Amino acid sequence: MDFLSKIDSIFYSRYTAILLLLCSILLSLISYQQHSELIALAEFLNFAVEHKCEIVSHKEGENVSSFGHLVTPKGNLATGFFITTQPDVTGYRCDDGVIYYR
Repeated sequence: MDFLSKIDSIFYSRYTAILLLLCSILLSLISYQQHSELIALAEFLNFAVEHKCEIVSHKEGENVSSFGHLVTPKGNLATGFFITTQPDVTGYRCDDGVIYYR
């Protein structure tokens, strides 16, 4: 194995290790986010049962894609493609008279 092959081997093994580390961090963050959302949902469902909440409305979520203008870090004007996602929303009226949206 010549010198350049050794350098390539070291580079790619480090590159692979860094890539694996970044992927595991990303997966951990996604898992934590999903866990937090499930806890929040469970807490709201307990609240809804305690306060005798009823569903009074429901709005379907939507995905909107559009082009828009933005300013780059160097101060130049650029055009970008944006995607905005809105989740489904359900309105619950509880015995305290307030409508909660989830």
